[in-house]
Amino acid sequence: MTVATRTSNKTDRWVDVLATTVPHVRSSKCPRNGEVVRCIKDFFAKGTRPSGETVLEGPTGATAAITPELRTLVYRRAAEMIRTCVWGVIDKSKGFARLRGSPKEATRPLLEAFDAKLASLVFDPATGHATSNTAEEAAVGLVGRMGGVIAGPITRDATGLAEFIGIEDVHWDVKSPMSPRTDQHWTFDAGHQVEVVRKNIGEGESILLNLSRCTEEDARNVVTLIRRALSREELQFLYVLLPIVAVGGVRESSSSANNHPLLNH
Repeated sequence: MTVATRTSNKTDRWVDVLATTVPHVRSSKCPRNGEVVRCIKDFFAKGTRPSGETVLEGPTGATAAITPELRTLVYRRAAEMIRTCVWGVIDKSKGFARLRGSPKEATRPLLEAFDAKLASLVFDPATGHATSNTAEEAAVGLVGRMGGVIAGPITRDATGLAEFIGIEDVHWDVKSPMSPRTDQHWTFDAGHQVEVVRKNIGEGESILLNLSRCTEEDARNVVTLIRRALSREELQFLYVLLPIVAVGGVRESSSSANNHPLLNH
């Protein structure tokens, strides 16, 4: 994954990086989230940017650098997810239900608290590395906080069994499948994604399924197969970040998802 650079072209929006991060995915905006995106942009522009690399030490003595480019990637991807996707849960009988929750904290204080420990969230102590993949996980964690999915602060899971640990010891595992680009010759396996989700739920984890890097067809297929394959009990431990363009292609519940069991954590 490449990091887009900011240009002087006034028509080039700060968060319009879809063409360089996931060029095969069709984008659609969520106008209700425009103010949140602007707040992220403003925070990033006025925040203290690191002059160099922040180096952390892993459990085995390995070191990894949290570069300014990775910090940029976290906030750009978070803004992009908020702009183009919605959180929801999957109801066994009714289909996809959008989550209309929000965090108790105001956006600016939440961003400040998140940014204060960003390096530790991007750096994976289990592997001793900070990469574009761990930056993607951190972005999903931030979007989960801002969307009211994750109720409190998160820390990295040092064991590698999950990505983050939240309040009341909830273990959050982030899954971010990606559809192949048009120039790649492999087939997206929605069934495999379902089995991965089921396996991790069986291991006691709560899942943040990030489908923002999937085409609308692949995202729809994953949601449909999950609804068919997982039990009601298993679905209680799953949140889905679904592209807005894919919502219309899956059976959508008119009921609120705000009574989902994990929202009590």
